[in-house]
Order: sequence, then structure tokens, then C-alpha cells
Amino acid sequence: MRLIHGTRKIVCIGVIFLTAVLLSADITINLTPAEVGGWSFGIDAGDLEAGAGSDLSAEYESDATAEYIDIQGCSGSSDTWEVSIKRTDDVWDTDITLQAKVSSKGNGSGSFSGAGVYKTVSATDTVLFSGSGDRSDIAIQFKISGISITTVPDKDYATDITYTVVNTQ
Repeated sequence: MRLIHGTRKIVCIGVIFLTAVLLSADITINLTPAEVGGWSFGIDAGDLEAGAGSDLSAEYESDATAEYIDIQGCSGSSDTWEVSIKRTDDVWDTDITLQAKVSSKGNGSGSFSGAGVYKTVSATDTVLFSGSGDRSDIAIQFKISGISITTVPDKDYATDITYTVVNTQ
């Protein structure tokens, strides 16, 4: 079993910074854009559900193409793999939920499964998607929920997102 990791930093209530860390393996994962984050957002008075005195919007969603993942180096279209996702918190509140989904399965030969359903990103690896063969432009979308002016203190929150590709063949 061969592993490859890619790490991204997500900072809530501020700017999202993404940094790729890649290790060598037979199958590689490329994160795009590699040099900067793909999603940034801020929260202000315009995010109040019903104006002054109300709570914040229930969810914040990135563009459907917040970032792209390429899987390369497969020995053929039958070379199978799976991609897991997890988070390592820098500063995080337990009321905040981060989710990710594949919004586009990209291009390439072989199979693909796992698109279209949000999965909660936790401290343990969760399979986000799987497939076989080389693929490019797999689009990832994020959603954050649970940010509330009544339960979550007003500060910046940050977590690292790690993608792990396992060659399952």
C-alpha cells in the first residue's frame, strides 16, 4: 500500500490559506491552485439572517470549484485508489462543522465514485472519493456550518486539511 498526502490550510472567519505538501509515491496527487488558497470568505453584518439582533447565516459554501485534484502515475485504467480527507485543528470550535464534496469527477479513463455528497471532515480519515486510472480536474467544494454569534466566540479559526491517496491495488 502506497500513500501520498496533500495538505491545505483553511481559516474560517477570515481568509482561507491553502498550502500543498506532497510526498513521493507511485501515484501522485496535485492540488490546484498549489501556491494559494482557492476559497476565501469573510463574515460581516450582511451575513445576519434577519438584520440586527438575529443570528448568522446557517451555512457558507465555496464555489463548486474551490480547488482541483489530479491523480497521476497510475499504471493503467484498472489501477485503483481512494482519496481520504481529514482535518488537524489549529484553532477550532466544536460547534463548527466543515464538510467537503466532489462537485465534478473530472476527466480521465477508469472508474470514479463518490461525487455529489457532502462528507464531514473530522480528525480521522474519511474516504472522500475513489476510482481507478489517471484523472484530472476533480473539483472539490467546501461547506462550513455552525458559526453562530450566540455560541461561537468572535475570532479567527484555522484547521489544516489533509488529503491522502492510497493505491488500493
